[in-house]
Amino acid sequence: MKINVPNATAFLTDMVAQKAVKDGIAALLEGVVSSWIALVVTAARRLEGFVATDDARRLAAHVGPVKVAYTITVPANATTSATAQATALSGLTPAALTTSIKTKLVAAKGASYNNMTVTSKTVVATSKPATTKAPKKGTTAGAVGMFIFGPAAFLVVAVLQQVI
Repeated sequence: MKINVPNATAFLTDMVAQKAVKDGIAALLEGVVSSWIALVVTAARRLEGFVATDDARRLAAHVGPVKVAYTITVPANATTSATAQATALSGLTPAALTTSIKTKLVAAKGASYNNMTVTSKTVVATSKPATTKAPKKGTTAGAVGMFIFGPAAFLVVAVLQQVI
């Protein structure tokens, strides 16, 4: 998903703000806790089609977008399933994500996040991981079900997994 934040550069390394994003996503998904969510945050291109002058180019602290890829790993003993969460994620709108994430960001970081918005979200696509040989005794197994959100390599990817 793409999110407009008050300072995209600072957001890239702000773990408190990123935890608030996880909390906002988890709040929309019944049975999901934020500790199951892993984020990858990258800077998004904010000046597409814009020809910058020396005065207009301000990269250090800009209001602008970040791309947030996320993975939700659903434990095998959870009361929910990866399939149920993929369905729930499919139904979420950018407006619903904005409301939930903004609530958590403002609580964690203050009023500077009142104008944050989720400008786009990815489409849910599903795939299953390839199966290899069974893991050795005493190790953990791979994912049972995997759901990928994003139609192309250049778009943000969110993944749901259910661990055996």
